[in-house]
Amino acid sequence: MAANARNLLLFTTLVSAALLTWVFARVTDEQAVPSTDSDSSPQSYYLLGALMSFTNDEGQIYYRVRAERVEQQAEDESFVLNDISVEYAPETDVQWSITAARGLASASRDILHLQENVRLAYAPGGSQEETVFETNELRLYPDAFLATTDQTITMSRGGSEVTATGLELNLETDFWKLESDVAIHSQRQ
Repeated sequence: MAANARNLLLFTTLVSAALLTWVFARVTDEQAVPSTDSDSSPQSYYLLGALMSFTNDEGQIYYRVRAERVEQQAEDESFVLNDISVEYAPETDVQWSITAARGLASASRDILHLQENVRLAYAPGGSQEETVFETNELRLYPDAFLATTDQTITMSRGGSEVTATGLELNLETDFWKLESDVAIHSQRQ
């Protein structure tokens, strides 16, 4: 009988030890699980002070995009650019300066959606005055040398200021067309 009691006590001790080990192991595993943020969006990558050069079919640089910050979105691999300027190479003979506070570029980079304080300035030099277009949204097709918007745009040249809705601008030929609601607000005296 003493052997049975001893075996029962040993069996109970072993079962208790196994149960305690399992409980402690389970609590430790639950605590080791990393906490997740409520924002489960995928990570993205960014560059500060970026200069991106784009080449033609012959491998020659024909325009550059400078940005204070470029962030690649993980979802669709598009790019968000902050404080940007677009500069064409001298060989293209494009004399337009293009700046914006923000830009969005598709992964293929064939179109730039410029937003906030968009400014296109044409300064050919000589006796011609600078022509400046300002708007809050513009689509730039850099490969086709084309800029378009259907938003309100202000054009200033010398002492004149004109507002309109919509613009189509060929950066290569300097031909521009205002679409509708054209109004002259001031003229040089």
